[in-house]
Amino acid sequence: MRLLEPLLVLFSIVLFVAVVSIAALLTLALPMIALGVGLVLLSAGHWWGAWAALRSVPSGFGSAFDSVGLAARMLIHPFGRDHYALEDAQRLNDLLQLCHGLAPRETAMVEMVVLSDEPNFGIAEVQTRDGVRRVLVAGTPLLFQLEVDELRAVLAHELGHLVLRHTAWSSVLGRWTRQMDEVAAGQGSWHPVVLGLRFCSWMFRTVRAGWSKRQELAADAYSAERCGAEVAISALRKVHDSADLFYLVSLAVLRRARAIGLGPESLAEASFRILQGMSPKERYALGRSLRPDPFDVGGRTHPPLHERHAALLQAARGGARDRRPALSLLPEVVLAERRLTRQRLQGLRLVPAREWLEESRPEVAERRQAEVMAALTGYQELDLGE
Repeated sequence: MRLLEPLLVLFSIVLFVAVVSIAALLTLALPMIALGVGLVLLSAGHWWGAWAALRSVPSGFGSAFDSVGLAARMLIHPFGRDHYALEDAQRLNDLLQLCHGLAPRETAMVEMVVLSDEPNFGIAEVQTRDGVRRVLVAGTPLLFQLEVDELRAVLAHELGHLVLRHTAWSSVLGRWTRQMDEVAAGQGSWHPVVLGLRFCSWMFRTVRAGWSKRQELAADAYSAERCGAEVAISALRKVHDSADLFYLVSLAVLRRARAIGLGPESLAEASFRILQGMSPKERYALGRSLRPDPFDVGGRTHPPLHERHAALLQAARGGARDRRPALSLLPEVVLAERRLTRQRLQGLRLVPAREWLEESRPEVAERRQAEVMAALTGYQELDLGE
């Protein structure tokens, strides 16, 4: 399968190129045929027939050149290289330090970190104008929820993609993947060319899906080997149970802060405290609106949780666990997350998260609004309900 799947992906790309090229040539052939017919009729003295054939030639060539230009862009675009500025990347040494020892020394280490409010981690080899940079994308919802060893297991999983060269394949197929997804998401049509392109996209995405799922299981095995299967399972379960809930709560905190003009110094901390105070019933009700597996992207990229769980159970278990909160070892990350909060809530007055939870209660917010109105107008608001 290691050889067959890349070959099938390559075949789907070659077939895609062939369909686009043939379609462009056929589009160009139509006005050329009309031109030839018109010239033959003209030489034979059939003036009206020649005029009928030749009058559509200019517009036909115009449409043909537009089609050829579109085909050329479709074929050239995937072979281009994206260059990223990495303006949001930081050297968070405390987080990078946790990565040390989780990958062989001969493997190039992660150089930069991008903090995100998405409940997920990722790793990528990014092409910049200064060369390739290896970047870890770290979701603050996970950083606030995981224990030290659980975070190490998550980091080992992502570094496993780097060690096993999964990121290299992702870089090679990056633009092709996006183009195939765009074709699949396009409007349906029964035109033979569109059907051909959609078939190529289906083949590419189907083969790539199985390939991607095997890569995830291999990265899970790497994580279990480095940190223990029990810790890896614990991290998977914790993310599955609450990561997306954390994200939804953080959106609610963001909306509430903007509505009342007062925000917490740390969006992640305020969200974490709210999530801790929710009952299991409230979590369940909120979670019903979410997809069943937060790791999966459209049902294609990651195996189901139970399949990953079963595979990890076959790995060796680790010893004693470090159950300290991961953030206890990440002071730079805490400060960086607060800077990120200031950017998201620019213009608002910020207070510590504990204080914000009290100040954001509806009755407190209404009382503060009445006090501001009284200070501006000199009059107390009348309670007409009494």
